[in-house]
Amino acid sequence: MGGWARICHGGWLTALKGVRWLGVSACLAVVCGSVLMFAAPAAADTPLSWSTVNVDGTNAIQSISCPVSALCVAVDSDGNVLTSTNPIGGRLDWSAPVTIDGTRSVNAVSCPSISLCVAVDSDGNVLTSTDPTGGASAWSAPVEIDENAEYGEPDELTDVSCASPSLCVAVDYLGYVLTSTNPTGGASAWSTPTPVGSVDTHYSVSCPSAALCAVVGSSDLWTSINAGGSWSEPGTPIDSGGSLQVVGCSSPSLCLAGAYSGGSIFASTNPTGGASAWTHFATSENTMNGISCRGSFCAVVGVSGSGYSGDSDVFTSSNPTGGASAWSTTPIDEDELLDISCVSSSLCVASDAEGNVVVGFSLQPQTISLIVPAQSTVGSSALLSPTASSNLPVVLKINTAKTTEKACSLSDDTVSFDHAGSCVIDANQSGGSGYSPAPQVQKTITVGKGSQTIAFSAPSQGTVGGSVWLSPIASSGLTPVLSVDTETTNSACTVPVGTSVVSFNHAGSCVLDANQAGNADYAAAPQVQQTITISAASQTIGFSAPSGGTVGGSTGLDPTASSGLPVVLSVDPSTTKSACSWSSGTVSFNHPGSCVLDANQAGNADYAAAPQVQRTITVAQASKKRE
Repeated sequence: MGGWARICHGGWLTALKGVRWLGVSACLAVVCGSVLMFAAPAAADTPLSWSTVNVDGTNAIQSISCPVSALCVAVDSDGNVLTSTNPIGGRLDWSAPVTIDGTRSVNAVSCPSISLCVAVDSDGNVLTSTDPTGGASAWSAPVEIDENAEYGEPDELTDVSCASPSLCVAVDYLGYVLTSTNPTGGASAWSTPTPVGSVDTHYSVSCPSAALCAVVGSSDLWTSINAGGSWSEPGTPIDSGGSLQVVGCSSPSLCLAGAYSGGSIFASTNPTGGASAWTHFATSENTMNGISCRGSFCAVVGVSGSGYSGDSDVFTSSNPTGGASAWSTTPIDEDELLDISCVSSSLCVASDAEGNVVVGFSLQPQTISLIVPAQSTVGSSALLSPTASSNLPVVLKINTAKTTEKACSLSDDTVSFDHAGSCVIDANQSGGSGYSPAPQVQKTITVGKGSQTIAFSAPSQGTVGGSVWLSPIASSGLTPVLSVDTETTNSACTVPVGTSVVSFNHAGSCVLDANQAGNADYAAAPQVQQTITISAASQTIGFSAPSGGTVGGSTGLDPTASSGLPVVLSVDPSTTKSACSWSSGTVSFNHPGSCVLDANQAGNADYAAAPQVQRTITVAQASKKRE
């Protein structure tokens, strides 16, 4: 409903005509007198969760209309419109204020659908948009539809209600009603202002369908069952002790009206049935500024406190005709709440006099889905994909109190299995964006020993006397043990304990085993075996002899083989005139001539025969002694 419908009633409005909207608190504190006190009722419904967000500086947000949960449109006292496609999302989900009406106060807005919004202002103008979120250019220029003949100037439009894109009804400051079946059609598409009743000011109008429109002013309520074509004349006033300020209907069979003092709410399931069809109850010391009903759910906002300068409350009920005990009261705002629009019993959006929207929503339940493997093994990992029914992000955490032996670790959504034991993972979603925290989901994964393999390469050939350093590697990172297998022939090789050096000792088949016995986290690796064929080694003979000698002399010779095997020395047949002889390591020079000696090592199982080495000693005649 509009701003003027929330200001003082009766004759005081004439004095205030043309004055910029000052806010209900200020006006009522100055000119509107005292209020009545009623005891607050016991809560009947579970209150919505409310949060306050400033979206419009200090401008009073006069009116708000939310046709669906994905669209709210608000208008303020400075000619601006603000929109949101996610009203529960916070400040960033509201557009900045966009000026559509100069500096006039836009008193009310009604959006029957996401493709039509109709607003009215303090100078008798209507503004429309078929794309409410499209910015200033998506709104029509203000079109004057209400110039009052009595004063010769535009009249204050106080409220507007659109039952559908083809029916809108507006009310003004002097008690006139205007209707349109084509609200975007310009001034000519609106009816001439028609007086309804004798009351100077109509504060509020509500048209849930073409079959019912209701207007309140002073203590009376007028109804129309033919789209505003004709209006009932009230008999006994509904609010005989006060003045009605706001009306809200969800259907032809449910309407609520609220008074500006005494916390009075009137409810009816037969709003056209006259005063006797309405029941009255009081909530507390409140003036009622806004009503919104969807189905059987209704919400009313009002300001409480002496002089109407106190806090604001929201009253909600799913049984609005059930009396005070059927309503819940929630104090939610330190500033004066001016209007409210409910999409359903789970979402209402209110506006206040200091640029705030106050969003009430039922926290929707959510659940978490987390699929994990029941079994896994050390050294492996798994990418988990937890989801929440709300589509909000799920946080995974290792439950360290229940996880054994640091069995697992997390990096983002990837769990790595580090040790054998039990891995316990908690999945949490803390709530937000209209959702309550999800029940924690906990999953246990049994982590078994990991398998491991050994990578082990060795040369296929070797020779006696050689050696090789081998480095078998286990995939687990554990150290393999190298040993000589019993199938090794002729003690062909040895591996000292704790080393990886293989010595080739004898010709034969050297069979090596690489083993990793495992530990608490890894099973034993399959044995890997390598065979090295060790061949006989070559050998050489080291043999030196003098180049000459004399008959009767001799020399000792000691040829050696690189293998360490004994060398056989003999006189070669090419020796001339039996020049020398060999015996027990000594060569004797017997006759002048050429002494040829052969050194041989025939080899054995481990060494091939050495190449023969031959040495030649020239034996000379000994000199004669003089007598």
